[in-house]
Amino acid sequence: MTYNVIFNYESFLFEEFQLLFAGEEKCEPGYKFGPAARPNYIIHYILEGSGTYYVNNETYQLYEGQGFVIFPNKQTTYVADKDYPWHYVWIGFNGKLSESHLTNIGITFQHPVYSVGKRHEIVNIVRQMLDINQVNDTSQYLFQSNLLAVMAELHFYAETNIKKDQRSDVNPLVGRTLNYIESNLDKSFTINEISKNLFVNRSYLSRIFKKEMGTSLKKYIDNFRVTRAREMLSITEFELLEIAKQTGFTSYNSFYKTFKNITKQTPSQYRHEQRQLKLITKHEA
Repeated sequence: MTYNVIFNYESFLFEEFQLLFAGEEKCEPGYKFGPAARPNYIIHYILEGSGTYYVNNETYQLYEGQGFVIFPNKQTTYVADKDYPWHYVWIGFNGKLSESHLTNIGITFQHPVYSVGKRHEIVNIVRQMLDINQVNDTSQYLFQSNLLAVMAELHFYAETNIKKDQRSDVNPLVGRTLNYIESNLDKSFTINEISKNLFVNRSYLSRIFKKEMGTSLKKYIDNFRVTRAREMLSITEFELLEIAKQTGFTSYNSFYKTFKNITKQTPSQYRHEQRQLKLITKHEA
């Protein structure tokens, strides 16, 4: 596996549209991220291989030369193919002008995938950012120029009319449940509270959810919270207790146990591992 990532720091100079991080990864077969709701915009471009992107009750099978965009606070899942897993680069950014830039290109939450062709210049632009040795005031301008270069390439080359593989006919009750979880991630709630808010019997809700999603409602909620916590541990400096609160855990002890049960690491161990990755230019195993 090849993994390479660089993180920028937020600056008031570019607060309306700013590059936050960039990376490249050759995924293991079947590698899965999500379900998750990320706090930033993230553009992926696929160098080789294939995988599946699930978003907004839609399924997209994507290949070399194509890409997908993650929108903030929207539930997504993406999975590398088991036989020919994807190798992609990505950039993460935020700011109040971000959505306007994407819309100008033709990328929206309703049309979150694109095609620019194989061996595209986007790869070289991202790798230029990964070659930056020191993050400082000067690198801010380098990051920003490369972010704009990616947007220019997408504006000129991107085709955004890629067909969906299938429309997920999600049970309306399950759809409302997913929306409730996504909208209340920062709050503590029980399955009983979900069922009351949706005016449905708890047992019936749990049964339908497991039938549709292939996992229990509790397990889904726990995984959703932990995935957001992983993101926050990677790209913020929030205290662990604050992350526990923002991901809806009732206590740090509950957060610690759930996180370790799912990731096999403590929150501190995971954060330390991610910080070590920031110090590595490229790791190959």
